[in-house]
Amino acid sequence: MSVSLAACGGGSGPAVRVLFVGNSHTAFNDLAGVVQELVGAADLNADVTAHAPGGWWLRDHAASRETIALISDGDWDFVVLQEQSMAPAVSDMARDVSYPAALQLSTLAAGNGAEVVLFMTWGHLAGSPGIGYATFESMQTAIALTYLEFGDALRAEVAPVGAAWWLSLSERPDISLFDPDGTHPGVQGTFLAAAVLTATLFDVDAESLGDAGGVEGDIAEALRGFAARAVEGETPWRP
Repeated sequence: MSVSLAACGGGSGPAVRVLFVGNSHTAFNDLAGVVQELVGAADLNADVTAHAPGGWWLRDHAASRETIALISDGDWDFVVLQEQSMAPAVSDMARDVSYPAALQLSTLAAGNGAEVVLFMTWGHLAGSPGIGYATFESMQTAIALTYLEFGDALRAEVAPVGAAWWLSLSERPDISLFDPDGTHPGVQGTFLAAAVLTATLFDVDAESLGDAGGVEGDIAEALRGFAARAVEGETPWRP
């Protein structure tokens, strides 16, 4: 689905325009809307849009006239790319399928004046034994390294959402990041992702952000802390 949100009012000058390109990991709980809330509460001026059909890979976006038109015609400041959740954990798939699509989309975005940001997703709660990962941690390590490699190759910044999830799962297992399916984000997981992405895109301290998306109080404070640590470079897969 595509969700377009009105520009929020705080800052002066034209709104910073952000396009999220992904799938249900972006669409669940309206991640773009939660980013918009955080940006507005921080007195920044932004217009956040998401194009995130369920089940899509970046290769689907690279072949989509709608996605290509959105990137080409939207006058974006940032284009955020989010790949299918398992593909980055499988080296051959990442190399042969994900990277060519990411390269095509990032080249298109950069050619139209946008800065590309890669949305590092999280591993599945129970790993993915079918592709060789018995735990969240082992799957997250593979996903993270792929996104970081892509970031270097594409000269794109990586929003380390998966790192923040690892920190939260390790230190606050009482916080429910996952939807009951063990793959998609719950409301608190979407808030954590939004805090990382907002801090990355707007170069602000995640701990200074407010509440949003129905997450507040101690839980929101803790999640903002995990987001800040991840954005500052804490990498649990490399102790």
